[in-house]
Amino acid sequence: KTPHQYLTQVRIDHAKLLLQQPTPISHVCSAVGFDSVTSFTGLFKKYTGQSPSEFQQRQLQRQTDISCVPLKFVPNCFVHPEGDSNK
Repeated sequence: KTPHQYLTQVRIDHAKLLLQQPTPISHVCSAVGFDSVTSFTGLFKKYTGQSPSEFQQRQLQRQTDISCVPLKFVPNCFVHPEGDSNK
């Protein structure tokens, strides 16, 4: 990786953390060091395969799902520490 690619990856990773909250995309863009929402959106999609708004919607939906049905997101081995009781 070039230094520029590394810096871009660090910025995208930070953006992914910020996008887990209902923060406007323009605020995330400037918070991670991009001057243009268009360039931020293009690079974010290049690195993640989805736009910032798509990523944010999925993250927020996941948080909602986790709060509604938390056991669905816990690996089965942790739900039944003594093993499967159906054996």
